[in-house]
Amino acid sequence: MKKLLIISLFFLSSCAGTQIQSSKSENFQIPEFKKVIVIAACADLKEKQETENVFSKELNHTALKGISYLSIFLPEKKYTDKETETLLNKSSIDGSIVIIKTAEFKSERYVSPQFFDMAVMSGSHDMFYGTPMEGYYLTEGITEYKISLLDRKNNKIWCAKATTKGSNKRMVYKSLAKTTIKKLRKDGIIH
Repeated sequence: MKKLLIISLFFLSSCAGTQIQSSKSENFQIPEFKKVIVIAACADLKEKQETENVFSKELNHTALKGISYLSIFLPEKKYTDKETETLLNKSSIDGSIVIIKTAEFKSERYVSPQFFDMAVMSGSHDMFYGTPMEGYYLTEGITEYKISLLDRKNNKIWCAKATTKGSNKRMVYKSLAKTTIKKLRKDGIIH
């Protein structure tokens, strides 16, 4: 029973949820994007790669295809404008999604003690008893992001601010990507 409870707590703490607010530009006609480069503006290379890969994978379930910045460009190399343009053309990129982490902090809440009712049925005797569970603290990460969709001329077509709650980084990125794509659909940017 205790093992099941610990497993349940693990899954609860690894879930992530995202709230998002967006706006689209009224100054530019929305192009029909086919393939965008996903750029996570992170100092940590592992976090950058993970974020870009998750976003690209989720985008590839839509009509809009995504490709990670790191799958086209080397992180330590400086590219000229001409080299950048050549690589973007070679990959048929017609826009970019830029993800910037703007804040990150932890929230802690206390979960009060609870009783779990158990029933044991054996033959003609049914026994019911309660199992106490001690209270505990649950720490949850909260991360805020700014997400922008730009065309090839760097015109901002769409932007959003998102807040994601969760402690499992991969689940946070996945929640952020899924919620962003859902919002892009709702706003009529992708189909």
